[in-house]
Amino acid sequence: MKMKKALIILCILAASMLLSGFKLAGDSEASNEFIRMNAGVTAKMMDADYWIKKSENADEVVMTAKEIAKWNKKHPNTVTVGDKSLSIIKMTSTVDGETVRSLIECLGAPLAGTAYIDGKPITQEYIDKLYELRNLDAIPEKISVGYGFSTSRQSLRSMPTNDFAGEDKNDYFYDTLVTSEYMPFLPLRVLHESSDGNWYFVMFSGYAGWVEKKYVALCDSRKEWLERQKIENFLVVTGRELRLPDDVGNEAVSGLILPMGTKMELVKPTDAPSNIRGRVSYSNYIVKIPTAGSDGKIKDEYVLVPVSEDVHVGYVTYTHGNVVRLAMELLGDRYGWAGLSHSNDCSGVVREIFSCFGFDLPRGAGTQAYMQNMTTFAFDENSTDEEKLEVLKNAPVGSLVYFRGHIMIYLGMVKNQPYVISSLGSFVAKPGGKIISCNTMMINNMMRTYRGNGNSWLTNVSKVLYCEPNNT
Repeated sequence: MKMKKALIILCILAASMLLSGFKLAGDSEASNEFIRMNAGVTAKMMDADYWIKKSENADEVVMTAKEIAKWNKKHPNTVTVGDKSLSIIKMTSTVDGETVRSLIECLGAPLAGTAYIDGKPITQEYIDKLYELRNLDAIPEKISVGYGFSTSRQSLRSMPTNDFAGEDKNDYFYDTLVTSEYMPFLPLRVLHESSDGNWYFVMFSGYAGWVEKKYVALCDSRKEWLERQKIENFLVVTGRELRLPDDVGNEAVSGLILPMGTKMELVKPTDAPSNIRGRVSYSNYIVKIPTAGSDGKIKDEYVLVPVSEDVHVGYVTYTHGNVVRLAMELLGDRYGWAGLSHSNDCSGVVREIFSCFGFDLPRGAGTQAYMQNMTTFAFDENSTDEEKLEVLKNAPVGSLVYFRGHIMIYLGMVKNQPYVISSLGSFVAKPGGKIISCNTMMINNMMRTYRGNGNSWLTNVSKVLYCEPNNT
């Protein structure tokens, strides 16, 4: 009997050991043969811990949420029109009509024949119709500015149309009519309306453009708008994206896709309905998100988010290691010019990642590279690769690395060679080689990746920047 009992215990221990050693397919060595690697990159490099363990103090807190909020106030994202800088928070209830007109005219359509819609060149007739839709003649001397929130992730357009205007007949990635993307549940100001009544010209924090009216939820007053931005308890999406469950009872939220960095108001079960459209909230968070009612006014909906999803209660603690962990959540994702195709470009990815910590970063790689109150190393044409390597050797993981047109997240050094991860449209594998259209979030060895000018990424680097304690 004792022998039998001992055998049972041994079997349990053996099973436990087997289970503890179990790995998902993406972690096993056997699966590596199915993954394409570029020069100098190995499968183990796709694990965030590989880089974090190589870096000292990677999990040291860099800035607290309060310090980040203070940093944001020192770096308000504005839209510049001539000699004026517009801020959605500081903007008054009325704005000069000529300023809005100038802002709209800054965003134009491509020239006839320089872009393609459905494989056919854009005509001047088509462009003229777009310009008419802007409804500029209806802009009054003084505009009463509206208050609202975005209700989903969409493209911010330079013209009031959803047509995809590619750079060539077979282009699926670069829409010349897209200026940026806007994320769900962000505050905005409504400045103007298209002549067909289907579009708003709006301003977000740091950028402006055309948005379909159905994706804007309007507030009754500035007071309501400001109050809705004061959320004490919230969830942040920390995975590549969160897809809300299908909800037959509410089409506005059913299957809604929320990207990394999306912030949702978190509600206690005692403060929400006990039954939400046929479901009780066991094993779920309850969030309250804004939708647009039939009248366009803001309407809150209670939604259940499974606790198994990649979400975080409150902002993620800002450490350099967490920057890398979040970046790896996006590894292999599709490149999305200005947020197209439920994905993002290089600066959009950086913005999503840092949104998880509470940062309100500007849009655009060049703008991000010139942020103030950061430890910054700038290089010029006389700077050597050795000088840049020395800076990178001492830079923390999660630093931002920039050259003209592209911004990356630094991972670390392997055999004295620097590695980065970024959302990348194309690269050159060897000097004088062909351009490889990858359109992927990927890891690159900066000394074995090149640009069209024949120089390595390392040679092209012009800035390295990162936050440190007391950077506020």
